[in-house]
Amino acid sequence: GLAQKVQSLLAQGTDANAADENSRTALMLAAFNGHTHAVRELIKNGAEINTLDQIGRTALIYAASGPNKDVVQLLLEHEASPNIVDKAEEFTALMFAAAEGHAQVVQVLMEHGADASLKDIDGETAYDFAVNNGHAQVAKTLTEAHAEKPLK
Repeated sequence: GLAQKVQSLLAQGTDANAADENSRTALMLAAFNGHTHAVRELIKNGAEINTLDQIGRTALIYAASGPNKDVVQLLLEHEASPNIVDKAEEFTALMFAAAEGHAQVVQVLMEHGADASLKDIDGETAYDFAVNNGHAQVAKTLTEAHAEKPLK
């Protein structure tokens, strides 16, 4: 989360898209930890938004798993795709946010076209994740967002 250090390293020629042995980039790690300023610096220096790690997760998926509304918003404003599904369980960013009860993140994702009807490999939707984890407000948000378009 040290945005000035990130800026300094990038200025020295560090590749904004360098990845670890699991194909996780600095953008993914900064997004997961909610470091908005570091995410902004990485994007400004060419970090690819929709890069997939080894299990098919993106920076947006990592950000959505935490209460990182500002990072989620920033990534979406820079063309992060809200409907990418991972390779492991076919989870989406919306499913992660719903499972964790992050109502504000769910709202932002929905406003940017997240598809609440997508199902994971077990046939569960983001709504199911919210209900199964006792997140009534998130379940309500998902229901209201699809009042005219029922969840599948």
